[in-house]
Amino acid sequence: MTETFGKSILEILDDHDIPYQPQGQYFICYCPKHDDTTTPNMVIYPDTNSFFCFACKFGSKPEDLLCELDGISKKDAIELIYGEEYIIRKLEEEVSFKIQRYPLRLLLSSFIQKRLKERPVNNLITHLKWLDSMELSSKNLKEVMDIIERWD
Repeated sequence: MTETFGKSILEILDDHDIPYQPQGQYFICYCPKHDDTTTPNMVIYPDTNSFFCFACKFGSKPEDLLCELDGISKKDAIELIYGEEYIIRKLEEEVSFKIQRYPLRLLLSSFIQKRLKERPVNNLITHLKWLDSMELSSKNLKEVMDIIERWD
């Protein structure tokens, strides 16, 4: 069984008083997305914390179900289900993956281009010369990005 963080789909269904029943290693229920009253078409897969409705093809992750049930954005659903700590950890994992996978100069170049669109930089040539002279590593990448954030 995979590690589950935050609320499971079954907990979300419980919170919304949507009944479900076991069927082998899965659970089934009436799909809340459409008028599903004769046959329970939604299957919940507890091992992957996912679901799928075979009638309307609606299915995915817990946040998608919560968006549908509460009419909220995916971002709000993720925050409600997983909490801030999990989101921060996921962002850190993503940054770590990018640093390992992509050359640091390419990452930094992308970051600078984004910053230039948001706020033009005075003395750009001086800053780029300084940047080019840096010995970049994953260790000092954050420090360099912090310095760029403070450029006027």
